[in-house]
Amino acid sequence: MDELDRLREAHAAVRDPDAATVDAGRERLRAAIVAETPVAAPARGGGGRRRRGVRVAAAAGVAGLAVLVAVALWPSDGSTPAGPAAASAARLCVSSAPGPAGPCLDALGALAGADDVLGSGKVFYRRDLWSQSIMYIGRDGRPQTSPHGPGVFGIVRAGHQELWVAPDRSGRMEFGAPERPYLPSLADTRAWRAAGRPDIDRLAGATDRRDDLPPRAFEAGELDAVLLGNGSLNEALPKGDPLRELPIEPEALARELRRIGWYQRVRISGEGPCAPDLHDCSAATRRTIEGRYGSNITTLLRYPFTSPRLRRTLLHLLGTIPGARRLGAVRDPAGRRGAAILVPGEFNDGRNIVLFELATGRLLADGRADDGSAATLRWQNVYDLEVRAVKRIGQRPG
Repeated sequence: MDELDRLREAHAAVRDPDAATVDAGRERLRAAIVAETPVAAPARGGGGRRRRGVRVAAAAGVAGLAVLVAVALWPSDGSTPAGPAAASAARLCVSSAPGPAGPCLDALGALAGADDVLGSGKVFYRRDLWSQSIMYIGRDGRPQTSPHGPGVFGIVRAGHQELWVAPDRSGRMEFGAPERPYLPSLADTRAWRAAGRPDIDRLAGATDRRDDLPPRAFEAGELDAVLLGNGSLNEALPKGDPLRELPIEPEALARELRRIGWYQRVRISGEGPCAPDLHDCSAATRRTIEGRYGSNITTLLRYPFTSPRLRRTLLHLLGTIPGARRLGAVRDPAGRRGAAILVPGEFNDGRNIVLFELATGRLLADGRADDGSAATLRWQNVYDLEVRAVKRIGQRPG
């Protein structure tokens, strides 16, 4: 029995209200979470490590029965969040039919930052699994370039990546040898079985160790070029403290992230040209800017220096993207169960399904599903297999 199962068992005795009451309560909860963000002062995303507990209550009644949803934000000592907040995230994210992503992501935002490591002043350590290659096998048992067709299945080869980040943005990256190949989706597994369960290792072939990536060391301030390098986001943000000019208020942050997306596509990539307010941008340029807007959100959610308050607003903005949908509970290749969110295909660099941990709101994994369903999801990257605070760069936990 995992944590989510225990939470469900503990709350099983609470009678559920009808659908209309649940929808109304969700909207009040979402509005209350967003409204709790201070907007009077010009708060910035990179500062403000002071934490505080907040309780948000949304009440709904059916025949005199009141259902109280208490959302406790991260505790002051940075420990695991309290049960009611995780239970609320579970209820809004995985315990009902697929629907809009907003209420789920707002509930996860209430948990964001619960396991903050860099706030302790120590070195942040993270181990991920990243896809190095994918190949497709056709019905005839031979490799092909297209992922589509009857009987086609994919084979992924992945490797571990270790990251150390110090508070001054110095650090180190190390890359492990490729792991054994695996089938990245349920659909691939079914097609492989239908093909007679051929030897995956033989089909994938041997790896060439000459292709292994060497370790990389970074001086103070240099890691941002890697951590924020997606789409040249690091070039569109200030040096030294990249998040210092990002507002916390949702509408202001959305405007700034779209302006940054415009800068990335028009000023850096040379697309357009058109004005920062996009009024004279072509339809194609608008789409690429919107794509960068969504990809910047997920990049900042992965950035170790993103403050809990900014992370909460980013999750809220992800839920406001047209077409963002909550798919329910899905397990990643590491067996971790989380809330799967479908985003439009141009967002998150084409990886249209992202998975969030229910206990902390961390982004656990992402991948692509051509039809937008979990059944055809091919995982590409698996994050945070291990996250710890260590004493020095290069030290591994344990």
